[in-house]
Amino acid sequence: MSEQLTQLLLILLFVTIGFMVGALITLWWYERAKNREKAARELAEKQEEEGENTRQQKYREVVRLWRDRRTNKLLVETGGKIHAQLGTLSDEQRQALEMTIREWAVWLGLGKPSQPPAVAQRAQQPAAAQPAAPTRQAPAPAIPMPAAAIPAAEVVLEPAPTMVAQINEIVQAKLPGSGLKDYTIRLVESQRDGVVVWVNGTRYLGVDEVAEPQVQALLKEAVAEWEQRAR
Repeated sequence: MSEQLTQLLLILLFVTIGFMVGALITLWWYERAKNREKAARELAEKQEEEGENTRQQKYREVVRLWRDRRTNKLLVETGGKIHAQLGTLSDEQRQALEMTIREWAVWLGLGKPSQPPAVAQRAQQPAAAQPAAPTRQAPAPAIPMPAAAIPAAEVVLEPAPTMVAQINEIVQAKLPGSGLKDYTIRLVESQRDGVVVWVNGTRYLGVDEVAEPQVQALLKEAVAEWEQRAR
């Protein structure tokens, strides 16, 4: 065997060995990266599961809101069931939802927390000790107190509905007979933004900002009727 052939065989042998070593190194590196990625994914899933368990221990889910992609209607999920109408809720679910809405309105700055009336507050206070009545003394005749002398704190007056509330009542009365009976429209008063209009869950700052012409026309008709009543 000539010297050149021997050198060629050695070169081929070294190339083959180098290729095999490189392939083994590449395979080892790939498996290592794959194992690292799998470990990181498992760790993230474990942390997410632990975080979800912690949230479930600390918090309680009340309600979820969804919007139908096809009809754009607002849907309510409570008790693991999605409701498209109010009539499918039980009385307990409806009461709980109404309480949640009131609390949420306060949280958004759209209302004030309800406070007990002055009479209820006075009733909760401990009654002052009454002095013992003297014996053998005839009771004094009752003297009628004029209405002007009654303390203001003893008179409980119901607050008159605001302009926005009166217009909202007109809208609710007109809604069933209009072409918008499937819509949910509400007018509320915000201390920060003034008159706020809710149309199917979408919030508008004022009547003129409402995007749908039919809804805007109904609102303006209600405003005009309120102005006519107020004259």
